Amino acid sequence: MALNVPRLRRSVRRALAGRPVTLEDVCERTWTVCPEARSVAPPALFPDGAVDKITQLSPFRTWEVEEPLIRGGEVLLKPTTGHLLRDVHVVAGYLYCGGFEWLGGYGEAPWWLPPLQTEPPLDQATMVSTNSGTLYFGCLLLDDFPLELLSTDLAHNVSLMSKPSGHEAGYRALLGLPPKRVVQRARIREMTFFVDPAYNASKIDRYRQLRQALRRHAPPSACSGRLYIRRGMAGQRRVMANEAELEAVLMQRGFTVIDPMQLSAAEVTRMSLDARVVVSIEGSQISHAIFSMADDAALVVLQPPDRFCTQYKEFTDAMGMRFGFVVCDRAEEGFSVNIPELLHLLDRIEP
Repeated sequence: MALNVPRLRRSVRRALAGRPVTLEDVCERTWTVCPEARSVAPPALFPDGAVDKITQLSPFRTWEVEEPLIRGGEVLLKPTTGHLLRDVHVVAGYLYCGGFEWLGGYGEAPWWLPPLQTEPPLDQATMVSTNSGTLYFGCLLLDDFPLELLSTDLAHNVSLMSKPSGHEAGYRALLGLPPKRVVQRARIREMTFFVDPAYNASKIDRYRQLRQALRRHAPPSACSGRLYIRRGMAGQRRVMANEAELEAVLMQRGFTVIDPMQLSAAEVTRMSLDARVVVSIEGSQISHAIFSMADDAALVVLQPPDRFCTQYKEFTDAMGMRFGFVVCDRAEEGFSVNIPELLHLLDRIEP
């Protein structure tokens, strides 16, 4: 066992500072990649009374964020900034620089570390992990993949430990991204660190680059134009009690139903490429379609009443796509969707 020296240094320097040490305190240089801006979000499409059925938001969302996305209104697009750090230590999912500590990966960094060979020091590196991207598949595609394109040299990109994803390698190949280089325990002499929170002009441009790259590498489309993506049992449990009935109705309407957990990334892409309408339960599996659905696609999200979240509307708004939602009803186990209500919404939203 070895002492986690970077964590010890961080604790001592924080104690001496008498306050939390921030990224701005330790960076040598900061620059703006994309300035702060404001945008006007269009209203979502949803049935009358849908908002009244919401009992709770996702723990990662607030009404301040959700209201303009639901009703339409002004939204703040925070800036993307770059930061130059020196003498950085990576330990498992943590990054240490002086008194600054950042949890950007998956895994603990206890005081006493198990035996693990320390990697040779790196002269230069660009951090391309986010904490949410190392935990959730959806955020991996929404946040970490576009973050990689900010680097001036993809060979310098490094990532932190993450939950395993069976689709990541396949999507990297389809999007023209190099294999992920994971650093578990190393010193980095000079690190570029980006803060890239919003769907601003820079991120929109990088989404477009990834969507174009996918079309260069994707297999021929076998998409019917209408797609239902099963959530399955991966990730946090969300059970739709009448999903079998819903799938049967949607298939009669010309929808293709896919279960991504049973398909490779290339197969999912083949079945979703240029889909005009995508329907799915709220969750990370929606990200399977963000690079493949049509430029003018419509996304309809089936929302559990106790975990409402319009994260993917931020994406569709940025890309000029349409977004609708139905808030489901509580069921004895999980929730159920009002199918006639959904079909009426589809009549309104389909091109």
